[in-house]
Amino acid sequence: MFNTQHHTKVFASLCACDSVARCQLQGISQFTGHFGCSWCLHEGVVVPKGRGHVMTYPYDYPPPAKRSQRGIEDQAIRLSAGLSPEEGVKGISPLLVLPRFDITKSFPVDYMHAVCEGVGEQLLNLWFDRSHHDKPWFIGNDLNKVDERIASISPPDDVTRLPRSPSQRAHWKASEFRSWILFYSLPVLKGVLPSRYLAYMLLFVMLCGSCYKKV
Repeated sequence: MFNTQHHTKVFASLCACDSVARCQLQGISQFTGHFGCSWCLHEGVVVPKGRGHVMTYPYDYPPPAKRSQRGIEDQAIRLSAGLSPEEGVKGISPLLVLPRFDITKSFPVDYMHAVCEGVGEQLLNLWFDRSHHDKPWFIGNDLNKVDERIASISPPDDVTRLPRSPSQRAHWKASEFRSWILFYSLPVLKGVLPSRYLAYMLLFVMLCGSCYKKV
């Protein structure tokens, strides 16, 4: 029994990290540059914002081609041959040599920054920031009604933070944005946010719920 030898093979199949580290590990451009998406070949569009510019990735139809292990390997070969980089591949990732590790599929979405502190916070700013007071989606004048509804919520014990007013969103933690999106937003916003935008929020909640189950 004690003389028995067991041979075990261990493979890395997943790498969870934030958006900045993910691009560095993949050897591609950051999300602020062209071809900065980790999963597709969307080139990106630079648009003006405030006094500067920002990189955006608008929806395209047909959608851009997906990135692949073979595609990034081909670009790495170009770089090793001294050719100019293409498709946003800027370096040769050491993860390419890991067996059974897919340089694109093995990286999950950065749910906390992209969803909770990303789109979730951005929507709250659109709805309640006074700079949008003339927009059809602005509901800052109904903040008291929203606060009353939030104050009446008694979340279960597994929700560690009590819901707070959107006026304090600058101090919310990622878990608060998550709870707002998944649990509070629809009942609180019903009859307050115009139905057109509430329908969009419903789709976002459904998508976030699906992603959250996979995180």
